[in-house]
Amino acid sequence: MAAKNFMNHFVLIATAIFAICGFILEIVGLSIRQDNTNYNRKNPLGLQWLFFVFYFVTIAAFLACIWKSVVDGYRLLLLALCSIAFVFTVLDCEWALNVGRAVIDPDNGGDVHTAGLILMGISFITWVIVLGAAHNSGLARAADLTLPTHRPGRTQPTHEKETVNV
Repeated sequence: MAAKNFMNHFVLIATAIFAICGFILEIVGLSIRQDNTNYNRKNPLGLQWLFFVFYFVTIAAFLACIWKSVVDGYRLLLLALCSIAFVFTVLDCEWALNVGRAVIDPDNGGDVHTAGLILMGISFITWVIVLGAAHNSGLARAADLTLPTHRPGRTQPTHEKETVNV
């Protein structure tokens, strides 16, 4: 029981940290890309703004989950959102590295695809681990942080003593 509650807390906290880091990365990425006109010609900012909004929605969904104001179906949607956010954050790390290289050494054109592939591999492995942990710990009930005492198919214990008339 304690291990499941710990895993619920861990998954939720890790999700929040990840979404917030992605949100900050979007702000930094937007400021870098607006300054670098050569990069903007190849990569328009529209997709970056889409990710920016996506992370904002993810953080809002996480806060709603913490405040217990959503039903189980939306908690599962939160898991899906945060899983996608995890992958997008690592992809944004690759883009941030590309932008950094393009600014520092424009002759190389910011080519760091090997680093990007390594980051995407780490992202995929971690994503599978997070999904497995969420499945095993019952993330659908994570916002409650308690497990139900009654399960279907089992008799619910009674706390009252039966009186027998003789």
